[in-house]
Amino acid sequence: MSLTESFRTTIDHARRRFSRRLAGARIGICVDEATAGDLAALRSLEYRGRLPLVRTFNHGDPASAERILTLADEGFPLLVTIPFGKGLGPVVPGMTIQIDHEPDAQSPAVSPEQYGGTFRSTVQFMRKRLPSSIPIVTAGFSATASVNWIARALSAGGCDADAVCFNILSPGRTLVPEYLRQLAVVQAAMEQAECEKPLWLTGVGYVAAGARSYAMALADLLALPELRTVERVYLGPLAGEESADWPFALCAHDPQRTPRPAFSVLRKAMLRP
Repeated sequence: MSLTESFRTTIDHARRRFSRRLAGARIGICVDEATAGDLAALRSLEYRGRLPLVRTFNHGDPASAERILTLADEGFPLLVTIPFGKGLGPVVPGMTIQIDHEPDAQSPAVSPEQYGGTFRSTVQFMRKRLPSSIPIVTAGFSATASVNWIARALSAGGCDADAVCFNILSPGRTLVPEYLRQLAVVQAAMEQAECEKPLWLTGVGYVAAGARSYAMALADLLALPELRTVERVYLGPLAGEESADWPFALCAHDPQRTPRPAFSVLRKAMLRP
């Protein structure tokens, strides 16, 4: 069996086993700031009366809290990633909390048991203090996370989450093989850990420079039938930080957030039935 056939077999099995499905994955966007330009760009993506999902970080400082409240006040459904050791910050209706970011790739190294155990205790603490309507999901496991690492983390407590998350990173030609490859890894890990939870793709990275190249790769990914295996997919960032204007940002880091080609691809994907 070829590698591609192996991917397809794994995905077909996942479709049969995991019963929670949407007509298509809901699309979200990573937002590193909350400027007027950011808000205008996000509002322009409103589709069928629905605002796009937004993922942002809470780094435990006043700037993070202000950004979260600004986005929440605008009505955007938020996925807020909280690195371990940072304050919880503001929690508002419609928010989802993601505990940490790519723990398998951190330095110094974190064991899967450390992540899973800390995740479980954190979730238990939060469940006693937060409304039951606030979902809590795992970190996005990195593009290099192994089946063994993820399975051990899920068995140690990660499967207490409302969804299991992962990220992908393309070396620069196409996103589709990277998505299929890492989807197979995560599905195998969930099988091993006997974890039946929804899947979210919470980070999409693209190494090669070139706005048009990324737009083409993103169009292929968003048109992929297998993307329906995940319930949510977060793209971006909307605009890279001023000190690092990433090639896979959807807009330029200028006050107007000038759209790049990938932004048009995103808009068309959102308007699909």
